[in-house]
Amino acid sequence: MSAIRFSYLDTEFGQIHARCVGEGDPVVLLHLTPGSGAQFDPILPVLAEQGYQAWALDALGNGRSAPLPSGYSFEMAAAALGQAIDDAGLRSIKLVGGHMTAQMAVELVVTRPQLATHLVIDGLPLWDRETRERIIGLFDNTAPNPDESGTHILEAWRRSLNLHRAWNPKLVLDTTGNRRVVRALLDSLEQGLDMELGANAFLNYDVHPQLAKLSLPTLVTAATDDTLFDQHEATLGAIPGARSHEFTGPHPRHVDERAGEYVDVLVDFFRFQPDSS
Repeated sequence: MSAIRFSYLDTEFGQIHARCVGEGDPVVLLHLTPGSGAQFDPILPVLAEQGYQAWALDALGNGRSAPLPSGYSFEMAAAALGQAIDDAGLRSIKLVGGHMTAQMAVELVVTRPQLATHLVIDGLPLWDRETRERIIGLFDNTAPNPDESGTHILEAWRRSLNLHRAWNPKLVLDTTGNRRVVRALLDSLEQGLDMELGANAFLNYDVHPQLAKLSLPTLVTAATDDTLFDQHEATLGAIPGARSHEFTGPHPRHVDERAGEYVDVLVDFFRFQPDSS
């Protein structure tokens, strides 16, 4: 099995951290936020074994990428991802996003329609602004105050654990589960724990107008345990000609042992070619 390679890609907003493995048609995967491309460590080698060059990018303000700049928006996030893809020399990519990064992915392929041949959406929040505002209000998006006892680190751990339990209610803190939560904790510490800029960008971005503009083959996946499962039918209805796949239980993104199942669904979709007649 090939080893994952790490690199930095240049954008006008700062550098984007990247993971890459394999040779072949490029697949670019975007993590759930907050987080990093480490979420795809079990998946990248499986994609490579299927003959793809698999990339996982840390979005701005996540993982080891540049911190969020002032005036940050999802439009800016999408532009940065596009510039990073350009810097890597990638063309005709298959693009995969989930939750918040699905919104960035939609923005990217609408503003740059020649960049991607296929789009995968792993859950998309279609909430109106009032709902987004209410959901943001449920969380403390400010960084905890540091103190010598380290309670701010404990608070960061709790946030990471709660987030992963929201994504995967069946999460067990065994070796694999602990690795995922610790990685998320380290990603959060890397970026300083303040999520207010990201929350404001989420509040101010309306993905609805862009969905009707999608013209490339699009797969919308859902998982019965996913927090956005109730958005699945509405997302399908908003995207012309979208295809659907439903997973049972947690989304395979979050379960190492189900990486092969997830990749099989992706590869089956990537082989789909729309009728050009």
